[in-house]
Amino acid sequence: MNLDEDSLVIVVRHGERIDEVDRDMWRKMKDHGVVNPNDPPLTATGKDQSITAGSHIKERLIAEGIDVNEVSLPVSHPQVMH
Repeated sequence: MNLDEDSLVIVVRHGERIDEVDRDMWRKMKDHGVVNPNDPPLTATGKDQSITAGSHIKERLIAEGIDVNEVSLPVSHPQVMH
């Protein structure tokens, strides 16, 4: 990927995770194999936060005159980054 002066990079951190809010629930989920033990799911609040962040980003892109249908959305996960 070539970045030039017209490139815009937006980095967003995930929303609220279950392991940060309810450690007992997280432990039960892991112990019963409900989830990947290295990938805690978002809480309902975290999901709402991610939707809100996406909406704000979309509004900002549109305000900047960027065609949101032409935006590349690479997603990375800490487990795949070395």
